[in-house]
Amino acid sequence: MEGSGTPVTNLSVEDMHVDVAAGLAGQFYGDTTHPIRGLRLRNVTVAKSAGGWVCRGVDAKSAEFVDVFPPVDAKSGCLASE
Repeated sequence: MEGSGTPVTNLSVEDMHVDVAAGLAGQFYGDTTHPIRGLRLRNVTVAKSAGGWVCRGVDAKSAEFVDVFPPVDAKSGCLASE
């Protein structure tokens, strides 16, 4: 998903299973003016993909990832740094 300059809030993807993705498991792109806030992935599986998750322009502090495969890692840009 790519931002359009319009604020995106409370975006949820739940209970989704994908057998094979042609590219990455998923990509979320907001913009610097209006980052995606409240991104939530819950019970989401991408069984086979060329890579994991990528987040740019996402408010990582308001994001939530529960039971996600492949797991969201620190280099994805999706997690808030401590």
